[in-house]
Formats: sequence, C-alpha cells, structure tokens
Amino acid sequence: MAARGDAAVSRIQAAAASLTSDNQSLIADIRKSLNMMKETAVDLERENESGKVKDLEKTVAELLESYEKCGHYSAAVESVANIYKPGEEVIKIFYHVQLCT
Repeated sequence: MAARGDAAVSRIQAAAASLTSDNQSLIADIRKSLNMMKETAVDLERENESGKVKDLEKTVAELLESYEKCGHYSAAVESVANIYKPGEEVIKIFYHVQLCT
C-alpha cells in the first residue's frame, strides 16, 4: 500500500507544481502590467490628466489585490502539496481510479 500512497502523493505534488508554475507566470504578467500602468500614470500626470490617473489608481488597486491573492494561492497550494499525506481510504480510491483508467 505504501507504493500506492507514494504514487498518490507524487500525483498531488505534480499537480501542485503545475498549478504553482501557471500561477507564477500570471504573477509575472501582473508585475509587468503594474509597471506599465505606473509608466502610463506618469505620462498622464505630465499631460495633466488627473481624472484618468484616478481611474488608473483604482485599477491598480484591484490588480494589486489580485496579485496578493495569487501569491497566497501559490503558497497554499505548495503547502498542501508538501505536507499532505493521504489516508488509507484515499489511497484505495486513487488505486481504484488508476485501474479504471
């Protein structure tokens, strides 16, 4: 049963690694977007477009919130993958699913 449990853990860790990798790409894209928005805000300030800057600030705040959530999500997924040890029932279900596919 230990080998089956190890297989379940390995699949969970592989899925977590994939999710985390995808999420890290998203985080990198958000960082790039935030930098572009900062540059845009500077340009708008130079052009005395304070109303547009205020709108951009709201969008930046929303994007920052998403950025933080993505970071927390990645940390949670990694944490679960690193500490999760399936119980006997989960191992049996995992083994049964493998046999059926």
